[in-house]
Amino acid sequence: MDRARPLVSRLARRLRAVLSLSAGALVAPACDTLLGDPDRVIALELVGGTSRTIAVGDTLQLVVRAITAAGDSVPDAPVVWSLLDTGVVGIRLESLTGRVIGEAPDTGRVRASYENLHSDPVKITVVTAAPTSHAPAAPDDAIDGLALQTRRHEAARR
Repeated sequence: MDRARPLVSRLARRLRAVLSLSAGALVAPACDTLLGDPDRVIALELVGGTSRTIAVGDTLQLVVRAITAAGDSVPDAPVVWSLLDTGVVGIRLESLTGRVIGEAPDTGRVRASYENLHSDPVKITVVTAAPTSHAPAAPDDAIDGLALQTRRHEAARR
């Protein structure tokens, strides 16, 4: 019986070595199956916020990054943009570029898609353009005079 013990011990070590090699060979393909192709796009990341405001007549360029399983960005991923809300007439969207044009006061949601992935929606609010002031610009002398008065006032306070 004592003579058999070293033989069993050696066999047990060899069996453990074989099993650990086999397990490693089984785990590697399983990881590839779980993770898949590291170059496949797994997420769309919006650049900028999820709420934007533009004035009538202005344009806005929406940007989204396609991110791979390896964490890399795919700059040429064919992303398509779509307007989620029906009945929105104040927003014009160029679906292949993500360019938004404010045509009338309105609010709508836009999102990017790539294959079966979708970005978070972006709320676009188009507001009436602020009126521009037609008051003449202050001459340089008036600005210089104001600066001089400010300096005199500060000196008097000391």
